[in-house]
Amino acid sequence: MSWARLMRYIGHWQALGYGYWARCLKNRVGVSWGRLVFQEVKRNLTPALEHPEAGWSLIPAVHGQGYAAEALSAVLNWADNNFSGPVCCIIDDDNQRSIGLAERFGFTFQHYVEYHGSKYECSFARTIANHAWPCSEVAVLLGRPPESIDKLF
Repeated sequence: MSWARLMRYIGHWQALGYGYWARCLKNRVGVSWGRLVFQEVKRNLTPALEHPEAGWSLIPAVHGQGYAAEALSAVLNWADNNFSGPVCCIIDDDNQRSIGLAERFGFTFQHYVEYHGSKYECSFARTIANHAWPCSEVAVLLGRPPESIDKLF
């Protein structure tokens, strides 16, 4: 991970109180294979997003193994305790795995957004307070003290 990216990840937490998580494989601490995020990027989307955006991206080598669901469950547990309003996500129409994952966790299609000439699905979901999604993997929360990781699981 580049220094600039690390600083951006930490800065999101410091400025907004939420931001990026990095996931690491068990027994291989420091080997990043994806990221999850609550962010406000302020991209030039039409229409503009009005809520924090949830996002996830994993390297192809770990697709289809349940890691995204497990990681998203931890992030949504965190969101249940920190947000009271909607959270959105945008997903490319061709990404059926991510669309299925979003639907599994309560996101529903709302409309399309346009970004750099391409259309993406825009989904929204309200967090479900006090709902425990299962999670057991190790995660590293960037920009937060180590004790805050324990609160996720």
